Amino acid sequence: MSTLKPDKILTPESPSSIFDMPVQERIRAAHDPAGSRIYDVFFDSPTVPSKAKQHLVMDFIGHYHQLVDDKLGSRVGDRCWTVSDTYLKVSAPE
Repeated sequence: MSTLKPDKILTPESPSSIFDMPVQERIRAAHDPAGSRIYDVFFDSPTVPSKAKQHLVMDFIGHYHQLVDDKLGSRVGDRCWTVSDTYLKVSAPE
């Protein structure tokens, strides 16, 4: 079980803190019930620029097999696919 601290992942004062996490820690967050909901909020938020959403998706390139190797991570992977443009949809499986 992960010991995630929500204030370390995403806070109103520091909305980019999720980008400060290493990819492996982001994957662990996606596999955690509470952590996976943070991705839902991030991708659903109208105040998060689409460029930031694309950046987060791009950071997972090369790690999707680890991300989706879990029930909750697979759901986060689906969310990533939903916000991806054509370039990312072609690059993600690599």
